[in-house]
Amino acid sequence: MKKLIQQLIKASDSYSESISTFSTYYQIKNVTVRVSDHITDKTDSCDLQVINPLNGGTKYIVFSPKSSASFLWNSNEIMNYVSFLVLQKQLESPNIKPTIKVTPQIFTGKIEELVFTTPLLKVIRDGTTKAQQLLVCKSSKTAWKESEIDSAEKLLQEKYFPNENVSFNEDFRLFLMTTPCSFKQLLNIYSIIVRGNKKVITIELANAVLDHLNSL
Repeated sequence: MKKLIQQLIKASDSYSESISTFSTYYQIKNVTVRVSDHITDKTDSCDLQVINPLNGGTKYIVFSPKSSASFLWNSNEIMNYVSFLVLQKQLESPNIKPTIKVTPQIFTGKIEELVFTTPLLKVIRDGTTKAQQLLVCKSSKTAWKESEIDSAEKLLQEKYFPNENVSFNEDFRLFLMTTPCSFKQLLNIYSIIVRGNKKVITIELANAVLDHLNSL
């Protein structure tokens, strides 16, 4: 489920949550995608309904208001269908000029090969670390808030890599906001990808390194 949410957030212009129904609506150009644990009868509220899988599965039950059929798709199949819906709605609208490039930013291709020879770093806790930054040195595996990500970025710059230009790009920030991980894991994901492999962080690479760290 995590992979689909990351794809939808990255592709969407905006998204909102309905606390009362535990549903999230993603607006991708002219298409509204609803993700929930149940079906809604209000078919005019969205262009596509996606039902969360049970027991951490990777296949989703998908309903389209324009079709009486249901589908069992993985995250990439869902995003490819969203691309089709975007183009279809553009062609149907007399006020919108169709465009050719309408594919949302989805994850395609294989994960780049990574080398895991970079020594794992330990968390530094000393008297020179600022109180606000100490708060982000958490050992618990939870998703990160934007303010925590900013503090972690500053901490890496000041304490771990003072002679380098530390910068968390959009993919890394999105990964941290949607993926439970500790500060030690964050630190080593950055170190392995950026310093050890000389690569730009992507969500795919961050997930690959996190899987590696969890396997140790």
